[in-house]
Amino acid sequence: MLRSFLKSRSTSHDPFQQRWAYFQGNLSTIPAAISLVESVPEDKLRDVTFLERELIPSLGLNNENLWEQPAELSKFFGTGLHIFQYPNQFACYLVWLAEHGKDSQTYVEIGSRWGGTFIVTCEWLRRIGAPLQSAIAIDPIGETPMINLYGQHLTRQHIDYQFILASDACPDTTALWDALKTLEAATFTASEFTDQYPSVDGSFLGIGALKRNAV
Repeated sequence: MLRSFLKSRSTSHDPFQQRWAYFQGNLSTIPAAISLVESVPEDKLRDVTFLERELIPSLGLNNENLWEQPAELSKFFGTGLHIFQYPNQFACYLVWLAEHGKDSQTYVEIGSRWGGTFIVTCEWLRRIGAPLQSAIAIDPIGETPMINLYGQHLTRQHIDYQFILASDACPDTTALWDALKTLEAATFTASEFTDQYPSVDGSFLGIGALKRNAV
């Protein structure tokens, strides 16, 4: 597990271990985030502007790779759940789920990082009334403190939770997504959420979702 991996490395100058310790002390943000998602009014579930500009930033954004991040969101960096996704992409994804995800029983996230998007998506599915029975997080860095604690929460809600240590890096994730879109085209319809911010020099991040076609 992640704890054993970190202990095997230098303890004095290891920024990753410091990051792990930081999130160990950041766990109080999880119940607050759960309550916030639960309290989203019905008429806001498909309101992209509200989700992008209010809900998602208030849940907290990640502060890694800041050159990829829009400066206008800087006051939210390094707070809350440290969501590692652009709010304009994530908001469209949540609206898509509100329209297409109400029958979802299983959620699998490839690339969960610290756990922010995994936590929000699972809670969003529950908020829209999806009969969620299983949730799986996949990432190469290991089961982080936020994911571990949230996994315990899911278990108490009688939702099967698993963490899988896998998925090498972003290029391989992109290759997998491209392959899935091609191989599963007859069975699933693919949707992508890749909006960018004009204030950022380059194109970063993105979300892909597959919905099974009606029989």
